[in-house]
Amino acid sequence: MKQILLALLFCLSVSALAQTKGPISIRTYAEYGYNYTWENYGGLAVIANVPINSYFSLEGGVNTNTSNVHAINARAIV
Repeated sequence: MKQILLALLFCLSVSALAQTKGPISIRTYAEYGYNYTWENYGGLAVIANVPINSYFSLEGGVNTNTSNVHAINARAIV
């Protein structure tokens, strides 16, 4: 399932990159946390913003944690 989602995200990003009209921004985040359930955990997030034209851009990213909690997000910004 994870491989299918990553392949889909890759295909969408390649098609968006082919049509981009501005600079692409990529942000990364590292995090550390502690709670009683997971104790110490860390995570990494990567978010990319791809402008399609001056009125529309796509943003998507992946967030993964050592506590086996993962998320994929995507949105269109008008």
